[in-house]
Amino acid sequence: MARALTRFCRAETALWVQDYHFLPLGAELRKLGVARPIGFFLHTPFPNRDIIAGVPHHRESNCPCTQGQFDSFIEAMRAFDLIGFQTADSQQHFEDYLRHELRLPVSGDAVRSARGLTRLGVFPIGIDVDLFASRASKASVRPEVSRLRASLHNAKLVIGVDRLEYSKGLANRVRAFAELCETQPSLRRAVSLLQIAVPFCRSCAAARIRPPRQSARYGRDGAGARTSARDAAR
Repeated sequence: MARALTRFCRAETALWVQDYHFLPLGAELRKLGVARPIGFFLHTPFPNRDIIAGVPHHRESNCPCTQGQFDSFIEAMRAFDLIGFQTADSQQHFEDYLRHELRLPVSGDAVRSARGLTRLGVFPIGIDVDLFASRASKASVRPEVSRLRASLHNAKLVIGVDRLEYSKGLANRVRAFAELCETQPSLRRAVSLLQIAVPFCRSCAAARIRPPRQSARYGRDGAGARTSARDAAR
């Protein structure tokens, strides 16, 4: 990946790296001589330092995740000029690890590494709530919405929208909802789950990831109502 990106580097280039899959990418780009600004944004929470300290090789040399080029994946992250987090808690967890585990000074939302200064920041991602509410209000009069409401028989509706990929845990979510209905019988006819799964890749989604078997039934009440993968993943 790093080698492929070097051909896009020009005098004015700034690179943004997205999410945990590419934690070592900044370090790999530096190893290839890329000196342009590189930013990184973590879309998922950064855990507290006690959890990170439980990761094998979390501060050892020759860490497997960095092919031995940097002391650890945290050191690899410090190859970025800017590291962005979703929440202040995540940034604080990262800073705590640097201070207590690596004994590095963090001052003014920045940490100095062997390469230079890495700035830290919080950049929450959300939706335009007013626009979303406006569109939902307009959609409420559409025939398909009316049919959906009628089919619920006054039950509450829980909606999930995710890419169809293994990391989303969709099968586990359906099982968890079924278990909730088993342990809380009062919810069986009071709440329904609608899971919308969007293929993230037209050519590979069907081949690599199969949705839960449509015939699987994870819960059934005495009256014959059931929670199935087909109902929850439609």
